[in-house]
Amino acid sequence: MTWTMTIAGDLATSEVSDRVAFAWTYCRDEGFPTTGDFSQRNNDIYVLIDDDGQDFNFTDAFNLTQFIEPDLSFLPDTVLADMDTLRAYTDLNIFIDQDDWVHVVFTTPSYFELEGTTYWHPSIIWHWSEQFPGEFHIVHNAFDDWDWNYTDCGAWNVKAQRPSIAQDPSTGNLYCMYQVYDCDTTALSSAGWPSGEIYLSMSEDGGENWSVGLNVTNTVTPRNAPPGECLSEITPSMAKLVDGTCHIEYVLDRDAGTVVQNEGTWTLNEVKYHSVDVDLLSPTPYVPQDVPFHVEHSPYQPGIPGAKRLETPKNFALGQNYPNPFNPMTTITFSLDQVSEVSLKVYNLMGKEIATLAAGTYGTGQHTVIFDGSNLASGLYIYKLEAAGRTLERKMLLLK
Repeated sequence: MTWTMTIAGDLATSEVSDRVAFAWTYCRDEGFPTTGDFSQRNNDIYVLIDDDGQDFNFTDAFNLTQFIEPDLSFLPDTVLADMDTLRAYTDLNIFIDQDDWVHVVFTTPSYFELEGTTYWHPSIIWHWSEQFPGEFHIVHNAFDDWDWNYTDCGAWNVKAQRPSIAQDPSTGNLYCMYQVYDCDTTALSSAGWPSGEIYLSMSEDGGENWSVGLNVTNTVTPRNAPPGECLSEITPSMAKLVDGTCHIEYVLDRDAGTVVQNEGTWTLNEVKYHSVDVDLLSPTPYVPQDVPFHVEHSPYQPGIPGAKRLETPKNFALGQNYPNPFNPMTTITFSLDQVSEVSLKVYNLMGKEIATLAAGTYGTGQHTVIFDGSNLASGLYIYKLEAAGRTLERKMLLLK
């Protein structure tokens, strides 16, 4: 039996192609069954992108985060020797946009590996995309009070977490929803736990810059609120399609804290649907991109995540049907080097259109269609691919 600490996993499917993408946390600590003190806070994120949505090969997954291990040559200076002091936490969301780019949003608290310590609650929410594969962009920075506020957000929680990403196809804008705990010491429950709020940020440039988050729930728990009087939004998620409105769902916890972790008491809590008009959001001011994802003093710098995939050539091609000759069915493959409006049609030798095999938007990579000639006479036929102003055609022979 193989033990694991991977409790954060997600998958995404493309609306314009056959692409499927997976993301999951991979524990760097020993984890279970051997107790690891910080196993939930010491993860990398792995990603698998499959272009045809079939026969997933998980050995093709790549390490997205590639956190740098401590370098003992810098001791006794532990600040330098620790190297990267961020780690992926136990939540993430993966998404494929209308242009077929894969996006991942995730949370990182601090982790000082040599000391075996971390801060109570500070965290950062990050965004990564295939479009800018060598870059990580900050969506929300919740390290604002790391040096004085020791409020505990509870088991399996940090201050900013649970991101979900979505897109409005009409504008191309990206939206990221996430939870932020109100760690104001005057807004804690009677048991001392903070309450969650739901925030939204937007990006007009594919995720390179994110607006400062808007608190869209804006509920404040009264000081020392007893059970039943807290207003804590938890476990949020957002629909991946934005249609001028962001569609969000969460639980409104009436006593902050997770009762199964002996935090707070049992209360009857509603599951809420919350719609947010995107016109309420402003694309600026931007969140400062002032925290490097990796330390800059390391002699080893991670490469571009998934660089091996980027080396795989993609071309515009139309394959010969197989089998050929055929009776009555045959398979046709075509490949695209960019997301395109596609038309794949079959004609007879007189130029009359016989069938449409593919029409609409298709993503990069290889695609496969089946042609059925059951109702046609034997003879030579032409199939033609048109995409992005380019045309390819081939001949096939039906023999009955």
